[in-house]
Amino acid sequence: MAGIKQHFIPQLLQRGFEASKSGKHSQVWVFRKGQAAYKSSTEGVAAQRHFYSEPSLDEDALDNIITRYEKDVLTPAVDGLRNAPLGQVEPEAAASVVSHLSIRAAFVRGAFSEITKKFLDHMSQVLATDESARAYMGIDSVSKDSMIEKTINESLAEDVAMLPETARHRLGRMVRFRFREHFHADFTSMAGMFDMQIERFVGVTSSAIENGHIRMLEREIVPLKRTELLKSLHWKLVLVPENSHVILPDCLALASDHADLSRPIPYTLADDETLASVLMPVSSSRVLVGSRTDVVIDWKKLNSLLAQSSLDFFISSRNDMEMVGLAQQIGHAVSNHSQRLLEKDAFDAPSPYPERSEPTAARLVSLVPIVEFLPGSPKNGAVEAAIRAQMRAPELAPYLDQLRAVVVVPDVAAALTQRGVPLNEYGQQQVQFGACQSSFTPEGFVCEVFVPTELAQLMVNAKAEHARSASALVRHHLGRAVYMHFFAGSVSQQEVQESRGQLENLLLGMAQLAASHYFGARLSSPQKMGTQEFQMADALQSQAMSWSLEGLSRVREQYLAEPDVDKLLLTLAVFTEALFTTAASGCVLRHVNPTYWESGKCAEKLEAAGLLNWFYLLSRDMDSYFVARDTWASLAELEFLTVHAERILWGFGFYLSPAGNQIRVDVGNDQELAMLTKLISGARFPERRQHSHSSNMLRDS
Repeated sequence: MAGIKQHFIPQLLQRGFEASKSGKHSQVWVFRKGQAAYKSSTEGVAAQRHFYSEPSLDEDALDNIITRYEKDVLTPAVDGLRNAPLGQVEPEAAASVVSHLSIRAAFVRGAFSEITKKFLDHMSQVLATDESARAYMGIDSVSKDSMIEKTINESLAEDVAMLPETARHRLGRMVRFRFREHFHADFTSMAGMFDMQIERFVGVTSSAIENGHIRMLEREIVPLKRTELLKSLHWKLVLVPENSHVILPDCLALASDHADLSRPIPYTLADDETLASVLMPVSSSRVLVGSRTDVVIDWKKLNSLLAQSSLDFFISSRNDMEMVGLAQQIGHAVSNHSQRLLEKDAFDAPSPYPERSEPTAARLVSLVPIVEFLPGSPKNGAVEAAIRAQMRAPELAPYLDQLRAVVVVPDVAAALTQRGVPLNEYGQQQVQFGACQSSFTPEGFVCEVFVPTELAQLMVNAKAEHARSASALVRHHLGRAVYMHFFAGSVSQQEVQESRGQLENLLLGMAQLAASHYFGARLSSPQKMGTQEFQMADALQSQAMSWSLEGLSRVREQYLAEPDVDKLLLTLAVFTEALFTTAASGCVLRHVNPTYWESGKCAEKLEAAGLLNWFYLLSRDMDSYFVARDTWASLAELEFLTVHAERILWGFGFYLSPAGNQIRVDVGNDQELAMLTKLISGARFPERRQHSHSSNMLRDS
């Protein structure tokens, strides 16, 4: 029958660390952190009421099973280890002893309770704000290894396995973006629930771990898998040096992933896959060692390692100042291990950007920018001086090494066309106040800033207010040239010249244009704006947004009346690009004065279109992209921004996907498409249609 007080470290093992005898009873010293050492009979040490099971006549009660195992197997095995000749030991006996004793100890429950508590405390901190939760889950990470990316992909593979891979990929992009876009609102609504769930977990943790430990022992009191692994080691008994002794930690055994037993941790917490060496004291004068190669034990450090690996206490045959000092180290190993687990948490966010590779000489073209006046724009010393003054600004000057020239020209559109840059009607309008045009040559990237003659002259011949505005426009395009400095330093020649489908080129072109305009706005906007100046800027940007939004709204009706896919894609590209780039610059305007922006015209337009949350996410992503500019490593960072262009299209019911070297267009509202569209923007759309596009309609951004 199972007794009331059940030993989780058997007395037979404790007796090997006997300090004295009281009649027939062995006594040992017990050391706990922060408490005075005390001597106790082994009957009262490492025992707890009903630790394994209630008292029972049932032979299958857990404590009865363990008691029989101790009598029939464990006692002879431990006695044999204590009395056997030093040297090699039968692996099966050593493996069974270590495996059984370590798994049955209270250390298992205590260590996992400690780790779980730390994890719950960590989660409580992580979920304290939406910002810390975003970082922890990696939802804004470029990496494809983030927790959210993995979770979504695994879920789609199971739940919509019937869809083609391309459809699952697109659905995954939508779901992840929706999650990111609405995360703040979703998190805010669930914040109280998180706290409540963590409190519930804390309340049931102790009993759950205890029940789990009991069920595990009921299945096997000598874990087969671990025992087989331990049997593969070479085992030996080693004598402790004369006048020395070893202590018995409450974890019973140490393990290391190093063959020399360096950096050991409690064996129960060790990783089976990397296990290389194990040590367990069997008496104060003998230790059992298993390893793959010979181990040289550092006897001066061993007791310290054993004390650190204890969770609550250790047993010793001696009581001296050394033992008192060691007691202060109790708990260090479990604490450090739990901290490492948190740091290596599988759900922890990866670095937002991959490690940067060093650019090679072939990838960078370092130029000394010139100021060039084309025919029709007479050279003007004052204008050149004003342009150079802008180029010397400390936030611009070090990063203009990709800029060949600032070209002053009467008609920017005509100059670009003469240089082979295709411009449609929208493109011609976009460059009338200047442009930054980049190209890739065999030597690397090179770019030119084009400034209209009239704008250049305003810098020196106009009223102060107009001169400031003209200078800001020039500075904006110089800021776009700065973008090319960082972009050129992050991509390889192979990436630039890689053959891509039309859709990928379209999205990358939009993202690059929007990013360069964000840089331009970020590096040209004043730190502060007066109310009137801000309202004027907000009004101008809202006009551009209105034109884009109204255009996207009309495209559906025009397409249904005239289903021309080439024309549809060209129109979609124009309006999407316009909204994307305008919004990118608008992010900077909001950055300058968030309070004014929230009540301004741009915010009103975007909210009416169901794109306000998208804009906030765009602002976050553009800011992260800008801040991390020194660490860009490839096209991955730019590709991460391309989904913003897709999001605009999704919001208006258009879904583009690659179809070989063509672009497939899905328009409409069959059940799947309607649900996704509604999820993202709440819009409703007419019957679905599918077409393919193969014309080459994109201009070089």
